[in-house]
Amino acid sequence: ELLALVLHGFVHHELDSLLQYVDIALLSLEPSIDWDYVTRWCREARVTKLFWSALGLVNSFLELGLQQRCKAWELSDFAPCPATSRAYLAPLFGADSRRHFVERRRHLLGVARNPWLKLMQTLRFASVDELQKFLWPRAEFKPQK
Repeated sequence: ELLALVLHGFVHHELDSLLQYVDIALLSLEPSIDWDYVTRWCREARVTKLFWSALGLVNSFLELGLQQRCKAWELSDFAPCPATSRAYLAPLFGADSRRHFVERRRHLLGVARNPWLKLMQTLRFASVDELQKFLWPRAEFKPQK
């Protein structure tokens, strides 16, 4: 459940809701989480950077202290830099900007697992939806009918 929540929330929603952070935090603090299994699963699915980076965002924002609870914690390898953390938090507080948008896209390229996915991600950035988000970062774009 934690794997699905983190990966879905990050890949499809870019952790754009405070509720996603809270849900991930609550699950990640569950004592029964088998962190060794999580680590193995991420490696086998080749989503290690993506998962630990997203969990690192939640951990740093909510100060969960997961690095003390999880022996397999890989935060040191995949921790988002402060600028990236600010870029993901900005929309939650109504402070999104083009700079934050670009930083989030840079981070998405950084967690892509291979050059092919980086290329596909870059092409996706040229879509109409992405361009609208870049041009109007603080509001939903509503085309005129």
